[in-house]
Amino acid sequence: LRRFFEHHQVDPPIVFPRHSLLAVESKIKKVLTKFELSADDLRDLDGLLSKNAEAGISPEIKRSLGEWRGTAGRLGGELTKAVGKLDGSLKGAVAAARNATLASVAELEKKIVQAAKKANEISGAQMRKAHVNLWPNGKPQERVLSPAPFVVRYGGEFVTRAAEAIQINLDEATVELPSESP
Repeated sequence: LRRFFEHHQVDPPIVFPRHSLLAVESKIKKVLTKFELSADDLRDLDGLLSKNAEAGISPEIKRSLGEWRGTAGRLGGELTKAVGKLDGSLKGAVAAARNATLASVAELEKKIVQAAKKANEISGAQMRKAHVNLWPNGKPQERVLSPAPFVVRYGGEFVTRAAEAIQINLDEATVELPSESP
């Protein structure tokens, strides 16, 4: 290669590693902060959304609902036996009350599941939007998006911050090429 450049009497280009710059707008930063994520966490969006869905209903809620159902059934059974000794005709009323309690708990559980799904939909939409912004088409942002929209949106401040983020030292960027073998 050296001979090629010498033959055409031009200096070889400066070989310098490509810098990577990720522009994180404030609205995206809020999403990252809200869900305690890094920009890199959003790279695998499908995995992140699956993990988020599993965490939708806490173990405490699941445990409490199970205990409530179990307690209602157990106490209903105990009360049925006790009132049966007093007046057998009350057994039906106790069973109806127990069943009404269990139905109420089941209805509450449905509402909790709906709330968790809605929360997952909202958080999922926020995460998807952040992912599209940071990893458009699943690729690094700087490989897909031009800096022009950021310059238009944020003006000179974007250019200043980008220049501060990328340190370029041309003295260290010079690469000496070895002599070519004939």
